[in-house]
Amino acid sequence: MDIFCLFRFGEKRYVENFLKKGEIRFSPIKKIRDSPDKERSDELEGATHIVNGGFFKMEIEHPILGKRSFDIATDTASRLVHYDGRFIGSFSTYAITSKILGGKDSLFIDERVKEFGDYALVIPSHNFDEYFSRLRSALDATGLKYGYGYVSYTDLAAPGDVKPDIFTKGLNFAYQSEHRVVVVLEKDEPLFINIGSLEDIALTTSTESWLTTEFKITKRKNGK
Repeated sequence: MDIFCLFRFGEKRYVENFLKKGEIRFSPIKKIRDSPDKERSDELEGATHIVNGGFFKMEIEHPILGKRSFDIATDTASRLVHYDGRFIGSFSTYAITSKILGGKDSLFIDERVKEFGDYALVIPSHNFDEYFSRLRSALDATGLKYGYGYVSYTDLAAPGDVKPDIFTKGLNFAYQSEHRVVVVLEKDEPLFINIGSLEDIALTTSTESWLTTEFKITKRKNGK
């Protein structure tokens, strides 16, 4: 998968703190589940096992027949969810990748990202190594366990058993094309770290200016 650039959309003051100080806030995923913001709220955030189906199981113990278990059909679909019990913090950016092009030659960023803020910090691909080096150094200094990667999107409402992980979200969030950094926190509170100024490897502009930008894959003459 080819990666072209990373975006952090947000309010101007937070984006400028990210640019000038490298300030990153890891939000507890439990708070994301309860967020009043429709673009951030996800009731399945942090789920590790989901059972979807229009049934529930009843167990009885009969004095003659012994224990019996029954699947009881219902008119509405039921869902059982098991969540990761750890305190996990998350920091996300929007990634332009060849994967989200889905075989198309070009794309535009979905206008729904405006819900995150009217300002954007952009890190181009040739500065990724430096960005992640600074990020890893700051995270190593905390002594906390962490990881990062691109989120995959799948149907979490599919009948039967679904087993997502911390880098899996529902199809309705696919437009966010998320790159995620996660940290195992010591308590259920936000974690702030500074990775240093990004002014030498990033730039900031309005979110709106990127919504009219067409991202294209240019094929070379040899077909590559």
